[in-house]
Amino acid sequence: MQQEFEFTIAFDDFDASLLPADARTPGSEAFIAGIREIVAREFGGHGGWARIVADEKARRLTVTWGAGNKGYDPLASAVSRLKRGDYATAVPALELLRHHHPDNIAVHYNLGMALSDQGNLASAIPVLRKAVALSPRDGDVRVALGVALARHGRVDDAVAQLREAIAISPTNPWAFRNLGGILLKQGEATEAEPHLRRAVELNPADPAARSGLGKCLIELDRVDDADEHLIEAIRLDPHGQAGEAAKEDRSRIAQINFRKRMPSGVRPDAVMYCLGAVESFEKMTTQEVQSVGFEIAILGMQGINPADSEKQYTLKSLPGQFSGLQLLCIMYVAFKRFAPDKDTGFDVSREYSVALSMHKPEKE
Repeated sequence: MQQEFEFTIAFDDFDASLLPADARTPGSEAFIAGIREIVAREFGGHGGWARIVADEKARRLTVTWGAGNKGYDPLASAVSRLKRGDYATAVPALELLRHHHPDNIAVHYNLGMALSDQGNLASAIPVLRKAVALSPRDGDVRVALGVALARHGRVDDAVAQLREAIAISPTNPWAFRNLGGILLKQGEATEAEPHLRRAVELNPADPAARSGLGKCLIELDRVDDADEHLIEAIRLDPHGQAGEAAKEDRSRIAQINFRKRMPSGVRPDAVMYCLGAVESFEKMTTQEVQSVGFEIAILGMQGINPADSEKQYTLKSLPGQFSGLQLLCIMYVAFKRFAPDKDTGFDVSREYSVALSMHKPEKE
């Protein structure tokens, strides 16, 4: 025998932003039809049934449904869809379940995180605050609220929630990672470092924690220690957000080490490499120069070490063998030719200026 369930939804308590743009006026025919469609999708299939009755005077909807004989679990289904990235159907389903199960921590937690990930922070924050109220000793819930608050620009509130998460759950790596990341963005690298380091200790396979710690250590002028973590972040997440951030920070380290060799002036070797590129490109078309610049840029995605003096690189677009620093100088000059405002990630502007002053254009 089917078990019957019933719950109500107040017109003004449903997140209308989850409905089509023309169905967001609470109580309108389109509004009711939009919710009816969600109800039908979530409860009307899977061997079950559903009906919805609108009470215009009380400004509420009454939803009645039967789960059918297949043991369909709407919450498990919605969470499974979230994991697959199907936010379009999962989030409205969770919003519906929020009214069906107003005291269910899992519903509020998953809905709040999904809304936060989608950037719907105005809706996410109150849902996550409700989750915290339902389970105030749950560190993961406070981390989710802290992240949403940080994304919304409410940094002080976010830090307070994350500190509380650490106090509640001192082995929660996400609390340490997010608190450290926020402090680092606020320019508090010294305070951020122990939190990010603890995040790495608790979860050494987390590329975001590794990348964050590496960035923090660069800010603290501890580049050798930083590089170890950045390399590991790239290994763990070679094509993801954390890995790409780590690659950019390794380029920063290369730039720092490059300048340390000649802190008061320019690098003569880089000047000559820039001068050689200027002279070579003078004889080439813009399209040919672009080919050189793009080929080096693609090669640089795998990492080019400017400190390695060995001429181990070759190009399809340019004859010869090149060292890492030479390639980076050639790329810089190439982009100055066809995209002068582009940041190549390795600054040899001083050396390029000297090279231009030394260059004597060929007479026609």
